[in-house]
Amino acid sequence: MTVSSLVICGLVGFLVAWGLIPALLDVCRRAGGVGRDKCFHQTNKEAIPRLGGVALAAGFLAVVMVAVYFSPAPVSVELLSVLLGSFAMFGLGVLDDLHPIGARMKLVGQIVIAATVAAGDSAIQQVTNPLSGVGYALGPWGMLLTVFWLVALTNLINIIDGID
Repeated sequence: MTVSSLVICGLVGFLVAWGLIPALLDVCRRAGGVGRDKCFHQTNKEAIPRLGGVALAAGFLAVVMVAVYFSPAPVSVELLSVLLGSFAMFGLGVLDDLHPIGARMKLVGQIVIAATVAAGDSAIQQVTNPLSGVGYALGPWGMLLTVFWLVALTNLINIIDGID
């Protein structure tokens, strides 16, 4: 991809996300979907709209579509599994925001989604020692490490998001 196509991707993603935020805020206010009962980690004094991630996901999807358009390479199974897994994790998070599903069910859903991504030719195959440059093949442990990594990062972002 050229520098100009990267700039176009960034601009499209920014404009889509930025353009959707006012519409989502309006929808949340009209539907009363600005928040739910306070959770233990929330410190906001007033209700905060919970659908802001929809704008980010739409911006991400727009960037992917523009990048695929500009890319000469065909879309791979690995890319599709990562994209579908990303949107499945996003969907699970939105579902939990709108109708709490409980920590255990959410964790089970995240594990299933991460395992599906790892099975879709996206598992971590090896790790490299940054000091020596030596690579270590993970074999079947790669699948387990991939699932752990995806679930851990998803929850880390969720915790950071809750800090506001």
